[in-house]
Amino acid sequence: MTSLFTLPITIRLSGPDDVSAVRRLAALDCAPVPREPLVLVEMEGELRAAVSTDGHTAIADPFHRTLELVALVRDHLAAPA
Repeated sequence: MTSLFTLPITIRLSGPDDVSAVRRLAALDCAPVPREPLVLVEMEGELRAAVSTDGHTAIADPFHRTLELVALVRDHLAAPA
């Protein structure tokens, strides 16, 4: 089994072109889309998680290991600038 963090991870802010992908992710997670702006996490070219920049709400792909990805983004958002 491959360790989660040995694969390339892309973390970036969402943009207008991400709306449909974020909606699909929310549908997979059976959750509403978090409040924007969003930080997106992609692995292997696929959107795996989206976290509101307030760090309180997130959606994630339930078919992949995403707990660590969401925690990584939340830790980054909570770190002092």
